[in-house]
Amino acid sequence: MQRVLKLAGRISRRAERHPLLWCFLLPCLLFGFGFVIQGIYPFGNAQILVTDLWHQYYPFLRLLQEKLQTGGSMLYTWRSGLGTNFLSLASYYTASPLNLLVLFVPAVWLREALTLFVMMKVGFAGLFCGMLLKDLFHRRDMSLVCFSMLYALCDYMTGYYWNVMWLDTVALLPLVMLGLVWLVRDGKRWLYPLALGLSLISNYYIGYMTCIFSVLAFFVLCICLGRSIRQWLLAGIRFAYCSLIGGGLSAWLLLPAYRALGLSYSANSQFPKKALWQLDWRDMLSNLLSFQRPTSLEGLPNVSCGMLCVVLFFAFISAKKIPLREKLCAVSLLGFLFASCSLNILNYIWHGFHFTNMLPYRFSFLISFVLVVLSYRAYCTLDRWQRFQFVPILLGTGALCILSWGRQTRFAVICSGLLGIGFLLLLLARQFRQCSRRELNRILVIAVTVEMLFQVRLGNQQVGSTNREVYPRNNVQMETLLEQLSLQDADFYRAEESRTYTLNEGALMGFNGVSQFSSSANVAVTGMLKRIGLSAGENANRYCYSASTPFTNMLLGVRYVFAVDGYLPDAALYTEVLSAAPVTAYRTNYALPLGYMVEEDVLNCAMTSGGNVFHNQNKLFSAMTGIPKDLFSAELPSGTRHTDITADSNHYGSYHICAGSAPGRAAFDFTPAEDGIYYAYVSGGGIKNVEVDRLGIQPQSYNMERRPYLFPLGSISAGETVSIGGEIPADTDQYLTLYVYRLNRQVLEEGYQRLGDEVLTDLQVKDTSVSGNVTVRTEGMLYCSIPFEPGWSAQVDGEPAELVPLCGAMTGIRLTPGTHSIRLNYVPDGFREGVLITGASVLLLGADLAAACVWKKRRKKVHPCEPSNA
Repeated sequence: MQRVLKLAGRISRRAERHPLLWCFLLPCLLFGFGFVIQGIYPFGNAQILVTDLWHQYYPFLRLLQEKLQTGGSMLYTWRSGLGTNFLSLASYYTASPLNLLVLFVPAVWLREALTLFVMMKVGFAGLFCGMLLKDLFHRRDMSLVCFSMLYALCDYMTGYYWNVMWLDTVALLPLVMLGLVWLVRDGKRWLYPLALGLSLISNYYIGYMTCIFSVLAFFVLCICLGRSIRQWLLAGIRFAYCSLIGGGLSAWLLLPAYRALGLSYSANSQFPKKALWQLDWRDMLSNLLSFQRPTSLEGLPNVSCGMLCVVLFFAFISAKKIPLREKLCAVSLLGFLFASCSLNILNYIWHGFHFTNMLPYRFSFLISFVLVVLSYRAYCTLDRWQRFQFVPILLGTGALCILSWGRQTRFAVICSGLLGIGFLLLLLARQFRQCSRRELNRILVIAVTVEMLFQVRLGNQQVGSTNREVYPRNNVQMETLLEQLSLQDADFYRAEESRTYTLNEGALMGFNGVSQFSSSANVAVTGMLKRIGLSAGENANRYCYSASTPFTNMLLGVRYVFAVDGYLPDAALYTEVLSAAPVTAYRTNYALPLGYMVEEDVLNCAMTSGGNVFHNQNKLFSAMTGIPKDLFSAELPSGTRHTDITADSNHYGSYHICAGSAPGRAAFDFTPAEDGIYYAYVSGGGIKNVEVDRLGIQPQSYNMERRPYLFPLGSISAGETVSIGGEIPADTDQYLTLYVYRLNRQVLEEGYQRLGDEVLTDLQVKDTSVSGNVTVRTEGMLYCSIPFEPGWSAQVDGEPAELVPLCGAMTGIRLTPGTHSIRLNYVPDGFREGVLITGASVLLLGADLAAACVWKKRRKKVHPCEPSNA
């Protein structure tokens, strides 16, 4: 036993020599241990991919890896959303410097690399926090490990860690603040702009919050350091200059991202007209307790950072050795941050002049950071505490626990209260000299480690995990089919799955896809696809492909569809080309290339938002082809079989659905008078899952709860009855939209022949360029299924040509009769200006550092250090 104690003491002494190392290692290892308990692979079959990490972040990381390993351009990608600004996409999702390491990671291990990156980011949060505390308070002991762990493993990190792209900037916050301290206190100008620039590059969204906090911290620092008005002015000039340099260093990425955001739904956000307090302050304060699950999607702000911070905050307030101006600044700053969580206007500003869709209070990590710094400030004055101070500490901690009773679980309140008392007793033991400072530090590290491990576990349980074996879906089969298709078809083409699985299949699986779910999704494309019947939502930042009409495939350039979940496409519209059970690849029989000539009437085609999607397709088809015939014809219902509901109809396709206190069921029968291929569209009425029943065919179900879409009914014979319906929730009083339309095959054939007669040939598609030739018979518009955005430029026969938006979202070029050579080039809007700004910022920072070094050397020559008299 004595040997074990000696070994433990030896390890502890060695650890105390390198506290910053343990500031990194301990939070990193604790987070990793939480993953081990959770059964994350290779310690089980689970993975950390949940929610948007499943749908967005990991597919985009996979896309970044593909580009790094194949040497693709970082400016544009065809893998997602019909083609998208990859620089803008990466600026939010994959700009973490750690992500560059995926260059050396095999694709099969990418998820494990991502898990390791999360652990490392948590570790860096601890390291940078330790560096800040060490410099601010001139300490070099294990207390740094204790308090840096409180920041690195705060509830924000344990609840939001699945938002992996935010973690870098959260981790860098203490480094930015260290640079600010050096700037204001010592006049050193190099760390702050570098750290701020890196923070903005890593994630501009959370970096924007860091910028706001930096302004607040600047004023707090100047007040706490007792600067004169002249010193304030000089420091303010240095602060503004260095902030601009920091922003300039990231301009190559931020300026294109800012321009791209102007094309997204966030650009339509409106400033609140009225100030509203949205949270009860008692609920927010109660969330400071430990042993409660953090918010992972919706809930209160994640502000908890351990009970030691709660205890020491009251010590900070009651400490006589801490100047009053520091206390006033600290309380004012915390009050402002808490008020920002509740007041809608401040919340709106903090979130980039935007109201969030889930994941509220994304700046709440700032509250944890301030609490950690204040608590460490109080802890450093421990030996100068007066014994009466323990009374307000006890009363304050007790009051918080009483306030939280009934607002948090009994377990959380009781355990937090007991832990707070335990910390208070440890501090009392030091006050009465019952233990040395070193012993107190060791005990606190152990106690905080146990508390934080408990918090990590609660966070893992709250966030959850998914089964590693089912993601990506049919991965081996899809890789096989894509490889075989590349051998059979070397041209550029788009493909999609019959039903989406991650909302970003193209990025995940490596094919040129239509679907996209991202914060920078082009809102014009979203609106266009929504109007023609695809699943899309502007405020949800997504548009998703689902098995649709042949005209939709022509419009979007979809050549192949991968049938999954038992989907069997109509043989008249699709031809099977490859199969790797349970996935089958079908080629669309009405495929068109990336560009083809259409009539000029398309410029005046206005599709109705929220209207009949079949009418919109008819309008667009006629405008593009010049054929004055409907592509789709309406089919009237032949009967109804409703249960416990009423359904009144004033006009075709609209039904007023009313249900009583019990759930009911709607069922509409359609019995066509002629053979044909039919499609349906269902929206509203409270129906979540639309069920389609046909005699002799397995029933199909389509989820329409959030974003309805057009779906195929297949080939139906004359006299055959198809039933469409679903469950109606109790107390429903809504309007249901139900359309059934027949595809007019002859009109489709005629339109396909016209559009396919003048297409881009000799097509060469690269990441940032498209070239080809087209022979035009009559003047018209070259329609390219490429989302219209300012970054594209065009040349026709070597001369610049104007690009115009078609269908409100796609790219078009006016062409005269004759054979033309077409070339499109892409550079993200704002990229060139951003590179120039970044270059100028680098030169200014370099010149500033060089001048500072020269001035320092000259000063040493003029004022050499005198030898000591010792």
